Amino acid sequence: MHPVGLSLGSRIVATSVVVVSAVATVVTCSRGIRHTGRVGVYGALGACLNILLLLFLLGVWRDDGYGWAFIPMMTATLPWSAMVTSVSTISIPSWWFPSGAIGSILVNYIVYVILCGGANCLVLYFMVSRLFYRGRFESHRLRL
Repeated sequence: MHPVGLSLGSRIVATSVVVVSAVATVVTCSRGIRHTGRVGVYGALGACLNILLLLFLLGVWRDDGYGWAFIPMMTATLPWSAMVTSVSTISIPSWWFPSGAIGSILVNYIVYVILCGGANCLVLYFMVSRLFYRGRFESHRLRL
């Protein structure tokens, strides 16, 4: 009997993409901390993105072919993933991505990790920067 889940090759490709993304996240956040001094904001963003990448990796390695293993990742990006899931059958054309396992992993990675996770991190960035760094980095008003 043929297993329903992903093949080993597609899981290894997805793992390598996640490892490269995690390294890029750490490098980018450490560069932001070094240049701006905002340890809290960039630390929270880096932790949020790396947790989301780990949840995606968990979904890839635990997937049985039905997508139940990706529910923790979709829960972590909840406000945006619910909107994307409800509209995705209409708005995403199937010819944008290759067919098969690599295409489904690519769709999950781009839509849920990059778009929904990026939207959550954008909201987190603006909330944390407004709450904790409000007075330090505001520009002066123009006087005419």
